[in-house]
Amino acid sequence: MRLLPPMVLLFVALTGLVGCSPGQPTPTPTIAPMWQAEVDKALADPTLTDFERQVLTHLPITDAEYQEAKDRLVKCMTDQGYIAKYDGDQLTASGGPLSDPQGDKMGAVELQCEVGSIRYIQSIYLGMRVNPSGTSREVAVRQCYEKHGVPDGSGLTDDQFAALINSDAYRFSSAQAAQCFFDPLDTGLSADAAVQMAGDRMATVTLSPSPSG
Repeated sequence: MRLLPPMVLLFVALTGLVGCSPGQPTPTPTIAPMWQAEVDKALADPTLTDFERQVLTHLPITDAEYQEAKDRLVKCMTDQGYIAKYDGDQLTASGGPLSDPQGDKMGAVELQCEVGSIRYIQSIYLGMRVNPSGTSREVAVRQCYEKHGVPDGSGLTDDQFAALINSDAYRFSSAQAAQCFFDPLDTGLSADAAVQMAGDRMATVTLSPSPSG
């Protein structure tokens, strides 16, 4: 099983969709600048497939379109000899060709199969539902740190904080810090999973802002 990428974990959550009363026109959705930028970036990709372009041209992405994207990924991996299925938004896969007994090639196959399936669609679909206003990752992480009393970056300006958490040198002071970093909207990532994702980025001391500010 491959954990969802951090950018996807940021937005994974369950939300309710409000329907329109019969006879009322469906309002044109307002797309937050953050999501419009993500869509424009995807549409500018010369490798974008017809399916992806069709889905991303007419927003918001529907439940049926998202399901089709997941189905396409599963079929692609199945066609290459893997046993793949989705549990909610998380893909699980096993098996594979006899030449790959340890599944060493599985990650590469999954990335290959994401093209033309969930590559852009999953993060935009999930993100627009749980974060329609387009709150930035840095703001969401900081709010989560403040909510849970994580001291990392306390006292820094917003720009300094963003530079801190986006630096390869940044080390998480605690499991809670890792949870907030990978899942700042508290959508259910466990502390153990967050620590596993953090790997050698876990620190043994609490980070604090430099005296220079």
